[in-house]
Amino acid sequence: MQYVLGYTYFCGGKIFVNNNVLIPRPETEELCQRIIEEYKEAAPKVLDICTGSGCIAISLKKEKPILDMYAIDISKEALEVAKENATINETNINFINNDLLNNIDIKFDIIVSNPPYIDINENIDGLVKNNE
Repeated sequence: MQYVLGYTYFCGGKIFVNNNVLIPRPETEELCQRIIEEYKEAAPKVLDICTGSGCIAISLKKEKPILDMYAIDISKEALEVAKENATINETNINFINNDLLNNIDIKFDIIVSNPPYIDINENIDGLVKNNE
């Protein structure tokens, strides 16, 4: 349904999605909440690897604007979606088109990732398997 609508909601914000990114999951919202709770007083440099739609980076930055937020993805198309989402959600994020941490010389306090992976033996809901 999110692909048909072209958007979803994630941590209270509207996130644009298309066939270049996966639909953010509720479990990923829990990951964001945990990071926010763990680092209430800190202003760390944070990296979101395999950012996709940018939902993690955007949600963290919206909740803690003081974060020095970076987001990496190997897909230029996914980064375009993430950049659009950052603009829509009025967040300033440093986007990097890169394969994981290859040739990255920046040191980060927090590295977060919810990469798109599915074990070949995993039993997947047909809706997810056939559409994502």
